[in-house]
Amino acid sequence: MSQDVLSKIFDYAKDVHSAQEQNMEIDFEDDIAFETRLEKTLRELQNRMEQHRSALAALRASSLGRAIEVPSANPQMRLRQLQVIKSAYERLTPSEPSLPTPTSVLPALLATRLTEQTIKDSRAAISSTQLELTRTQERLEEEQSFLRDANFISSALEARIARLQTQHAEQSHKSSNQTARDLVRAKQQRKKELGHRITSLREAFSNFIEAPLAAMIAAEELGGPVVGGVLAIDDEMLEAGFNNQGKPKTMSKTTIGGHDAKRQRRIDEIWGASVSDGDQPLNEREAAATQMQELVAELVESVGSGEYVKLDRDSASARFLVRARVAQFHPKDARRLRLLDFGREFDD
Repeated sequence: MSQDVLSKIFDYAKDVHSAQEQNMEIDFEDDIAFETRLEKTLRELQNRMEQHRSALAALRASSLGRAIEVPSANPQMRLRQLQVIKSAYERLTPSEPSLPTPTSVLPALLATRLTEQTIKDSRAAISSTQLELTRTQERLEEEQSFLRDANFISSALEARIARLQTQHAEQSHKSSNQTARDLVRAKQQRKKELGHRITSLREAFSNFIEAPLAAMIAAEELGGPVVGGVLAIDDEMLEAGFNNQGKPKTMSKTTIGGHDAKRQRRIDEIWGASVSDGDQPLNEREAAATQMQELVAELVESVGSGEYVKLDRDSASARFLVRARVAQFHPKDARRLRLLDFGREFDD
């Protein structure tokens, strides 16, 4: 046993003693008896180490040949080396192992070190197992989600197959005239449903234009913020107008006399001389809504031919449709506009 091993044992004994002083539960006797036994164990180990050193020195002195360090290249010498090693093992195997005395604290120290290492390994294994368990649970939830989706798709496909089989069975018993009449009736019903949906969408789009969008378009036309920059815009702000910084003016800064006439001239210059029902002048929001609806109607009508709509001027309505990626200007003429063909790539 080397001096390095003895120093490690002694250091470990100090650590155990320090832990005992910190009220850790260590199954030893009182401090004085423990230190006495520890010193006795160290002396025994040192004496045993000296004995082994003396025996090793005597063995080296009595040895006629050099120690076997590497296998010999000569087969006969190699066999002799193996015989020497075999003889040494045969002499050492029956001998009693070198064990500590019954009063030695070395077994307790070794057992404590092994227990401490086992606890550390167990804690590390618990942490690793918990992490792996969390990953497994996440993977299980993901697989369960995939399974639910697969079951839903399978159920939908089975229902679709059942409907197709039923339709095929029904059509197989019908004449060609009856089948044609059913197809015409289905087409008419489909056309009617599409008409209702188109009407509903037009009403919703018209309400969207008149309620929030028209006021923002009118504000942009009057030099105010871009559509979407300010959401809360009312008729009073549009009537007062906006300054050079795009901020709303106050009514106190406007001229009271002739204000209505000046306001109407401004509306006519921007949106044209339009009137609503009853020949009542349109305000800014109503004029912007009318222009947007007319522009969208023209764009929808030109979809079939693929032609561009000629614009009278650069309007906020047209710019908004382009920013919203609903329409696009002509590459060489910003006064021409058309709707984007969203279904072209599918048709191709």
